[in-house]
Amino acid sequence: MMLDGSSVGAFGGAGSNNLAVGVLHHTTLIGSGRVGWRLIDQRLVTKARFTSYIPAKPTEEFKKAETALDAYGLAILENHRGTGRETDAIRLLSATVPLSTSAVDLYELLPDWEGTPTTRDLPLSPRTRFLLDLSDATDEIPEAFADEVRAYARDLKEMNSQIVITVTGQAWHRCRPKLADLTATIPPRRAGAVIRAHLMFHQPGALDLLDLETVRAFVAELDEGGASPDDAVKVAERLRVASAADIDHAIDELRKWKPYIDEQLDSRKPDWADRRILLISAAVLNGCPSPVVATAARGLAKALGHELPLFRALESEGWSRRLREIGVTVADDCTWVDRDKRGVDHAIFEWLWNEHPELRDPVLQWTRDLVADPKTKKYARRIIGVIAHAVAECRNAELLEALYTQLKSQRAEAYRGLVEEAVEGLLFHPAVAALTQERLWRWAYRGDRAAFPSLAKLCGGRFGKEQPFVAMARLRHLVARAELPEHRAAAAAALRGLAREPRLRQPVLEKVVSWARDTFTSGLIMLFDAQCDDTVVDQLVRDASGDPRARDLLVEAWDLLTSDKDQNQVADVTAGWSAQRDMKRIDAPTLARVWQPIVQRLLDNSREATFLAAMTPETRADTLQFAMTQSPTTGPDGPGEAPAPSLVEAIPSDASPARSELATDSEQDYNNTPGVQLTVDDDASRGADSNPASAVPTAMPSPSPPVRRTWAVSAVRPAVPHRSAVI
Repeated sequence: MMLDGSSVGAFGGAGSNNLAVGVLHHTTLIGSGRVGWRLIDQRLVTKARFTSYIPAKPTEEFKKAETALDAYGLAILENHRGTGRETDAIRLLSATVPLSTSAVDLYELLPDWEGTPTTRDLPLSPRTRFLLDLSDATDEIPEAFADEVRAYARDLKEMNSQIVITVTGQAWHRCRPKLADLTATIPPRRAGAVIRAHLMFHQPGALDLLDLETVRAFVAELDEGGASPDDAVKVAERLRVASAADIDHAIDELRKWKPYIDEQLDSRKPDWADRRILLISAAVLNGCPSPVVATAARGLAKALGHELPLFRALESEGWSRRLREIGVTVADDCTWVDRDKRGVDHAIFEWLWNEHPELRDPVLQWTRDLVADPKTKKYARRIIGVIAHAVAECRNAELLEALYTQLKSQRAEAYRGLVEEAVEGLLFHPAVAALTQERLWRWAYRGDRAAFPSLAKLCGGRFGKEQPFVAMARLRHLVARAELPEHRAAAAAALRGLAREPRLRQPVLEKVVSWARDTFTSGLIMLFDAQCDDTVVDQLVRDASGDPRARDLLVEAWDLLTSDKDQNQVADVTAGWSAQRDMKRIDAPTLARVWQPIVQRLLDNSREATFLAAMTPETRADTLQFAMTQSPTTGPDGPGEAPAPSLVEAIPSDASPARSELATDSEQDYNNTPGVQLTVDDDASRGADSNPASAVPTAMPSPSPPVRRTWAVSAVRPAVPHRSAVI
């Protein structure tokens, strides 16, 4: 895909100035093929270039990447997620811009390959810097990709452009031998250095906290444990809002209350099962009424096969004593775990998930029962929120699939909207956006019936509007697999919802046309529906009236539709557009120009064209109308009865556009349309203009005084100066 250089920022200068970091800003630019673009936040990158940067030690691997990028226009950064590869990539790409230049436009590529990665759809643009993150590749990338990448980098180098690719060691295993000279494993920075740099950049006043003994000990603990830069940034963000008075509390929170949780949930202590069950239930239902917590505790005990009797009477001494023992607060008959331990409720669930994998299945089943149980389903938002929070913190696909199980559950009708809301939030969560988008692709590909409407709603909602390229790739599978009427309606509503956005209308149409070129036209049928309440056909025609490219795309779309094997749905769509045209909701001359190539194709090289040309307009209109409504039709099973009158025929004759509306400047272009023409006297056509039979394809009326006009059929004599009218 070649892009004009004016569409992206220009780059210049040489040399590598080791300056800076930036963060990705979720602004999507529509791309062609299967690769979208996302601009890396200009403001943050610009600020970061003029602040200190933490060099990697030792520096050999970074220098290797820098040399590869300068010499070949390509560098591959290999390491685990959270080790700072994106930061290093942004630094490398921005290093060749002179310090005096404040603007640095860097773009993250958003590939959406259905199979193995390929460079076929990657953009070629002059003086552009790209970042391609392949960290979410779960399978080994085939070695053929290495050859493609090297060739692609040569093309970029010739255009003074560069690309940095970030990968994991597992995914890059097969490609590494072929690209060993371009692959670098930059060691992660120590957590303490990242924390200090982050605070210096965002809130220098918080640097004093690093001198406190408690904080120094905690930072040393992070360094010794090899905490990732990603975790270090989270620590710095928490310290930004902390004060010296509550620093101990903040550090306990950063430790995810591990000492407290270990004490309460230590499985080596005998006769503590009911206590642990109560704490887990109180954590998941934090802030809910005490009777609900008690019901949930009994349900969890049953799910875990616990036979000891739990407390049934909330007023009993045992219940109150147990609550005091686990540090739970009761206020207004609601049970709170986090009143003096912020975040401990989520930390308990995460601890259970990470420390006891054998309990995952029964615990997830327990949460599914809670949102369906009449006694606890009122608090489904809280329960689903706990799972969604754990997905983001643990970056766990199994938990994400648990949400999807809820989404497609037959029992989920009452709370399905809550699950949709949770998944939508994860589609934008920095930690798991890529994972959630990848899973959404899989779910759309499966096309599970119960989840179908929800998946379509997700693709056509906020996700579709903010990341339309990625959403359309998933919507494609839903459109292709929409078999039931309700599924087709859901997919169609998502498509039209996106197309109602002016900035997305043409990209959506382009995508749907590409689907029709490849395999199926059902997307066009959905998008072109003119008989629904949310139709967009008027907007599509309006775009085509003022934009030649939009008109050409619409012409191609109709050409694909009329070439499809199943013409029954196409006939319905055609009738709907005709009705919209007759009711003056869409521009008649523009629609005529869109449909003209199709009609011309019917008449070209036809022996009957001369026969039709010899008729007067009124005779021709009546004859065609009679033939279309009375003659047998040929369908998949052979000739059959003539169809009932179409929607177009039901439109009253006074709904036809006035002559002055049809005689527009755009009609002048019709005369230049290739093909033979029929010339008739306008005097003879006046009667047909008021005849209901003229609702079928016939010559367009022209204003007085009488002039000669043409109908694109067949030449019978040389044309004289005229106004053109086309079907």
